Amino acid sequence: DGIRFMYSKNADISDITIKGCYFDGVTNEKPSLNGIRFVMNNYVDTYGYYPVNNVYIHNCKGETIRTLCDIKRGCQNVIVSDCFTHNMNDCHNSIDGSKHVILTNIISSMDEDFNPTTGANFIEIQGENITIKNVILVLYS
Repeated sequence: DGIRFMYSKNADISDITIKGCYFDGVTNEKPSLNGIRFVMNNYVDTYGYYPVNNVYIHNCKGETIRTLCDIKRGCQNVIVSDCFTHNMNDCHNSIDGSKHVILTNIISSMDEDFNPTTGANFIEIQGENITIKNVILVLYS
C-alpha cells in the first residue's frame, strides 16, 4: 500500500491529515497497491469499536491502483474531499464498516476499454452515518 495505517491492540490512531498525494499503478496488471489504507486486524472484528478517529484526506489522486481510499472497520469521523480516481482495479473508494464518514467533491472515471483485475465499483459503502455529496462518475468512450 502507498500509505498504510495498522492498528495494534495498545495504540489508537487519531487526528490524521493526508493532502496532495498521487498514487500511480500499472495498467491491467494486478497491483497490490492501495493508495491510503486503514487496516484493522483481529482486534477490531466487530462493529462498535473505533480506534481510528478524525481522519482528513484531501486533494489526492489515484490511477490504475486497487483503491484510492480504503477506509476499514474501526474508523470514525473521516472526511475524504476533492479526490480524483482513474481506471482503478478495484473500488475507486471504499468505506467498509466505518462510522461518520463524508465523501465530498469526488471525481471518478473509467475508460470504456479499461479491464479492471477485479470488479470495480466507483464507491463501495458499508457503515453508519455515511454522507456522499458532489460526486461525479464518468465512463469515457
